[in-house]
Amino acid sequence: MKIEREKILEFINDNQNGHTNFQIDNFIVGKSGISYYGKYKQAIREMQCRYETLKGLYLDRELKQIDIDEANIPKENKQTIFDVKRDKIKLIKLNSELENMNKNILDSEREFVRFYQHCTYLKDKLGVLDQVKKNELEKQYWEEHLLEIAVTDIISTGRLQDNTLNTLTILPKESKLKVLDMISQEKIEGTVSSFYNRMDTCFIDNSKLIVIDIKNDDIKKLFE
Repeated sequence: MKIEREKILEFINDNQNGHTNFQIDNFIVGKSGISYYGKYKQAIREMQCRYETLKGLYLDRELKQIDIDEANIPKENKQTIFDVKRDKIKLIKLNSELENMNKNILDSEREFVRFYQHCTYLKDKLGVLDQVKKNELEKQYWEEHLLEIAVTDIISTGRLQDNTLNTLTILPKESKLKVLDMISQEKIEGTVSSFYNRMDTCFIDNSKLIVIDIKNDDIKKLFE
């Protein structure tokens, strides 16, 4: 049996670079806090990262295409046989680089769209975010984040770890007392139960994410 180029390309096309939707939904957005606000913050950061990446990739692709167009222009000066061979190899290399660039763009576009879907879903849950509401949600986010760490400590070791206790001391007094009261020894069992119930309450129903039909150049137009 021989190795076939078509099969190699088929295998490569079957591979999905970057994050899958499952990873994005569960291990990036889904695990970012137990509140909608925590998930929203992470979704925004990830979407913005892809947005900035795509801006650079689109420009790089245009420059690469210019290089290819220039390489295709016949040389007026007299060339040796080695110059001709060298130019041919350079053109093959440029086209290969453009092909890889297009694959990277497709993956970045797919991830960008998925994070945009999550941002839209979570923004609908949170509503308008003025500064007062942001401040309150931010305080709640860090209280819940410390509670999440504390519950993990309790489940895995039966006690709070030193790093968790040190981090708790950084919280404002009101937040610190609130978290410590929730994880006091007599309330450990109830805290663990309520913690997981809270996670279920702020669960993202991925079946209700907005549907976006990606067509050629639709995403690119956002950057023009």
